[in-house]
Amino acid sequence: MAKMPDEGVFTRGKIDQNTGAQWVYVTAQMARAHPKGRLSIELWLVVAYFVAVAAVRVADVAAYGQSGAWIVYAVQIGIPLLLAALIALRAPWSASVAIVLVGLGVVASLKGLEQADDPLQIFNIAVLIGIAVYLHYGDRPNLIYRHRYRSYAPIEGEDQGGA
Repeated sequence: MAKMPDEGVFTRGKIDQNTGAQWVYVTAQMARAHPKGRLSIELWLVVAYFVAVAAVRVADVAAYGQSGAWIVYAVQIGIPLLLAALIALRAPWSASVAIVLVGLGVVASLKGLEQADDPLQIFNIAVLIGIAVYLHYGDRPNLIYRHRYRSYAPIEGEDQGGA
């Protein structure tokens, strides 16, 4: 694990009026050094999911052959693998790219639904939506990829509106 820097920069965002929470931005070095700056089992499952998606596409090409342009298959296999690698390597923008690609995947899955009760497609949509929500709102993904954490602590010297 990386050594926590002696000095850090903490930049506070706006306080949410409904929850009282605010984002506190830290340096990338601080985020990586924090114990929550490492990948959790949930993030490793996200990585495994994208690797599995690529593997299924490779198996489809192997089983059914190539019926179109090879570049389409390369993209369909390469993008999930690249995304899995970026998430595993903690690239700062990988969560945002994943959310966009998850949205595109949901749209593609919805277009591909031949029957309303296709359990595999419905499961895929549910998993993709869960991944997007976790990467956007999760505390650990926000620290790892956006270098920020949610704080509910009052700021010293500031009126908190109490009695």
